[in-house]
Amino acid sequence: MPKGTTMNADVYISLLESKLPQFMAIGSYEVFQQDGAPCHTARKVSKWFKDNGIEVLEWPGQSPDMNPIENLWRLLKIKVAQKHAKSLDDLQAIIKTVWCTEVSQELCLNLVHSMPARMQAVIKSKGAHTKY
Repeated sequence: MPKGTTMNADVYISLLESKLPQFMAIGSYEVFQQDGAPCHTARKVSKWFKDNGIEVLEWPGQSPDMNPIENLWRLLKIKVAQKHAKSLDDLQAIIKTVWCTEVSQELCLNLVHSMPARMQAVIKSKGAHTKY
């Protein structure tokens, strides 16, 4: 996205159109997951998914217990904050560097493999907060 672009339903649809079909095909995915951000749940976005035959998994908002990417974003934010960016360009460079050098495949796999324990914790807590 160009610098200064605000994410809204139209921008999100444009992003989906350019990236999602290939992504779904590469992974042989049948269902797409997203959070409940307003640009994700706008009527025109829901219509786009329906028109393109893409099933969207219903997902509660603010659910790090069930979404390992939320834990990854938190770790990324901590690592980036430790670098003390001096400008927007510096921040972008730091994010790219941290993403490429400090977010390992092992970390991602560990988060994914934690899903059974996450699910059990959510069930045990009857949907309340868990340690995740």
